[in-house]
Formats: sequence, structure tokens, C-alpha cells
Amino acid sequence: MLRLGRMLFIVLMVVMISCLVEVLYKKVLAQEEMTKVVLKSKKLREWLSDNKDLLEEVTKWYNDSPELWGIDPDKTDVFYRLQSEVREIRKKPGESGGHHPHGLGLDGPEGQKLTLTGETAKVKNHTHSQVTGLQR
Repeated sequence: MLRLGRMLFIVLMVVMISCLVEVLYKKVLAQEEMTKVVLKSKKLREWLSDNKDLLEEVTKWYNDSPELWGIDPDKTDVFYRLQSEVREIRKKPGESGGHHPHGLGLDGPEGQKLTLTGETAKVKNHTHSQVTGLQR
């Protein structure tokens, strides 16, 4: 009787572990799918198709201030990069001390020529504040 109880206990534990592994596996697959969605690249015009005013504004930024907004809404692929990833990139040599014309938060590449904004703690560059705010 004791052996039967132990065997039953072992079988029950194996079933529970199998169920747990299956649940964890499904969570990993779901997380991978979420990552694929987050990392999907498309033109900025596509991302902003339901916000014509903002699309007009970023197009104006691109035409008037490409040193601050280097993303061509019609030609440049973008995706949203997590702020934690942006912080890690900014720690690398050459990635701080200026503004990235193609914002890192919107899939901007590393190694861009950074733009000096002339900002101080008290003096802000309005356009720079706007383009940076769009990425957060």
C-alpha cells in the first residue's frame, strides 16, 4: 500500500511538472510574439495614419529641422525601442552629449552625428523638446 501511495505521488508530481512546463512554454511563446509586434518596423506615415495633425507636424520638422528630426515620414522605417534599451545605448562612447536626429527611441541607429541643441538647465530648445517628447 505504501509503494502504491509513493508511485501515485510520483505520477502526480510528474503530471504537475509537465503542466507547469507547458504553461511556462506558452508564456515564453506569447512573450516572443509580443516582442515581434513591438519590433515591427514600418514607415512613420503608416504609424501616424490615424493622426494627420501629428503627421503634418513631423513632416514639417523633417523639412525644416532635419538636424533635430531626421526621420523622413515617407521613407524611414521606425519601430518603438524600449526606454531601457535607449538608456543602454546612451551609455556607449559617442552616444551622449547631443541629440540623435533619428531618435534612438524610434529605432535610430547608433553612431549618428549628434546635434548640439544649445539647451541649458534654464534655456530649452522648443523644437528639440517636441521631437524628444514624441519618442517617450
